[in-house]
Amino acid sequence: MLSLLYEISSFVMCADGGANRLYDMSGGGALKPDAIKGDLDSIRGDVLKYYEESGVEIVKDSSQDMNDLEKCLWHMKQVEESSKKPRFDTVCVYGGLGGRFDQSMSSVSALFKFLDVFDNVVLVDEETTATLLRPCRVPPGDLEKEDGDGGEKCDVHVIRPSAEIEGKLCGLIPIFGTCTNVKTCGLKWDLNGEELSFGKLISSSNECTGTEVRVSSDNFLVWTTHVSWQ
Repeated sequence: MLSLLYEISSFVMCADGGANRLYDMSGGGALKPDAIKGDLDSIRGDVLKYYEESGVEIVKDSSQDMNDLEKCLWHMKQVEESSKKPRFDTVCVYGGLGGRFDQSMSSVSALFKFLDVFDNVVLVDEETTATLLRPCRVPPGDLEKEDGDGGEKCDVHVIRPSAEIEGKLCGLIPIFGTCTNVKTCGLKWDLNGEELSFGKLISSSNECTGTEVRVSSDNFLVWTTHVSWQ
């Protein structure tokens, strides 16, 4: 997954100790990021020296108001605004899930924090993807007939999972609070106006039945899929 993301990315950035992982997983620095940012308390000395000598931009930011992931995302926004490159379509955060629960929740919080900064932020690891769906108008009739492209003003979120990377397993998590009148089309267990909330119903371990899934809800939902290399 990491090598694939690296190959298709126009800009690669490591959050402090994430540089260690890129260095080790690429066999000793074969893959080089465009920049490394953070308080630099986790990156190993040998890794820091190697990337410095390789011309990688190293930015130390000791601020305690943001974590290293947030520092990197803001840096990427500055790069986007200062360069002549096209706007980043999607920002993939590799390693944003798994491990410590509090850090995973911090990554999910970043989905909300950068909702209006980037078009799309996706958390990715070797098993899971997660991204945020905005509230959108809940149609009164058949969801299958509604149009939409997942944008802020759309009536319906239209999701087309990548068959090369994502398996059938998926979920809709009401992490921002109760979601009433949730409707879906394209899932094994579709929702037709039910309420999703913690302590009641959560659409976990659901499955995509085709190439497209449509979702509408009156509140934020986290859309998550299972990564499959088949």
